[in-house]
Amino acid sequence: MIAEIFSYENVIHVLLALLALAGVVALVFLTRLLHSTRKTMDTANDTVKEAQTTIKEVRETTVPILEKASVSVDAVNAELLRLDALIGSVEEAGTKAISTVGAATELAQKPVDLLNSMTDKLRRGWKERKASAEDVKVASGVNVAEPVAVEPEPEPEPEPEPEPVAPAPEPESEPVAPAPEPEPELAPGA
Repeated sequence: MIAEIFSYENVIHVLLALLALAGVVALVFLTRLLHSTRKTMDTANDTVKEAQTTIKEVRETTVPILEKASVSVDAVNAELLRLDALIGSVEEAGTKAISTVGAATELAQKPVDLLNSMTDKLRRGWKERKASAEDVKVASGVNVAEPVAVEPEPEPEPEPEPEPVAPAPEPESEPVAPAPEPEPELAPGA
């Protein structure tokens, strides 16, 4: 009996049965794997379609914005070139104004320097010149033939400086507004 159970034919039938069972299990496993792969592929296809739609929308939105930005950049560049030319003109005008002011200052300063020089020379000349006896006679109306003695004028004595006076204490009363300062008088012809 045990020999009949383990006979060659029986063992082959058992092995074939086990092989058939392993094939059924492998077939079920492969079916489930293919089903899972199909779901993953469907999800991936949906994601790709959504991504393509989003990319298309972004492209449709971005391209006009980029074109507007390009136009704006070109406009800004044109304005910068115009501003650069304007700043160059202002700089040139400023340089010319500075040189004009310098020339005008020189032109106005020359007569003033000349007048100052002449005044200094006259002042020095009058200081150095001493009245001759003849000049004194002519100025006083005396006959030139008579000798006249010229006496130097005495120098006036300096006035003594007044002593400072302490201000009187003010009585307690309402504050008084300060008097307005007199306006400086203008010289005639000024």
